[in-house]
Amino acid sequence: MKLLRNVLLALTFTRYAFGADAASPEMVEQKLIALAGAGSHNCGTIPLGSDYKAAFACAKNGISSGTAFRVARQVQGIDSFIWEGAARDEKGNIWAVLYDSDPSGGSRAAPVLNVTQCHNLAFSVQGRDALECSALVDGP
Repeated sequence: MKLLRNVLLALTFTRYAFGADAASPEMVEQKLIALAGAGSHNCGTIPLGSDYKAAFACAKNGISSGTAFRVARQVQGIDSFIWEGAARDEKGNIWAVLYDSDPSGGSRAAPVLNVTQCHNLAFSVQGRDALECSALVDGP
């Protein structure tokens, strides 16, 4: 019983110390599933500091093979939790998703989830901008 109490205390402290947004936000997961489809291949949800090369290789394969997929990766924010993600549906539509838990720079604004439909999506394993979306632009 004492072990269970200590585990619960540790979990409570972790949630308090790192915030509810330290884990992949449910909002991002649900948006990626909605965009890619429930039957899409989950290439992974990669927390900050983890190797995301295999997940990006899976997503690249999804684009080249024409299959639906979704992938998300946490990136280092200055004062907020940031997640970037990508999705492709069975019809070939591609999206980039960006989540920022506090876009106002520390004044505790509401989280923002931006979705951009992409003409092309490139994956980089170098630097901060790992997902590069060439946005679709409507005609003149």
